[in-house]
Amino acid sequence: MLNAAPVSPANLCEVVTGDQVGYQLRVAYSLELTHGLMGYFPAIVAEEDRTILILEKDLLETVWKMLSPRRSQVNEDLVYANSEGTQAFLVGGRNALSGTPMSLLTRAEFEQLTASGENPFKWTPGLVGDDMSQSEFADTLRAALKECKA
Repeated sequence: MLNAAPVSPANLCEVVTGDQVGYQLRVAYSLELTHGLMGYFPAIVAEEDRTILILEKDLLETVWKMLSPRRSQVNEDLVYANSEGTQAFLVGGRNALSGTPMSLLTRAEFEQLTASGENPFKWTPGLVGDDMSQSEFADTLRAALKECKA
């Protein structure tokens, strides 16, 4: 009988209830805007609209320096990462066991993405995105508050 290629787990439940070969508990890092409002606005790989999740703190720092200066913070999350460091399952949260794997940004992928000299990273739009300045956002909030008081 031929040895079949290992099948990647579909969710965290398959990792923790299976033999867990090739997966280990690690700390992963991500960046998000600090804003004091409801919502999650992470740093992303722009072309893929993919949240940046990294196992190496020094690589995270390099990516952070490439982003536009915004009030932001580092998040630390427990993950089960595969041995290649290319995918991980977030541990914790309401639907963690059924959650699908997330791609990790590796140093090799970083080198590939930045080889052209263009910046492939940005903040996800939404809070104050590419379409609105800080003063326009403040004006929008003031106008909305006036309507609420009326």
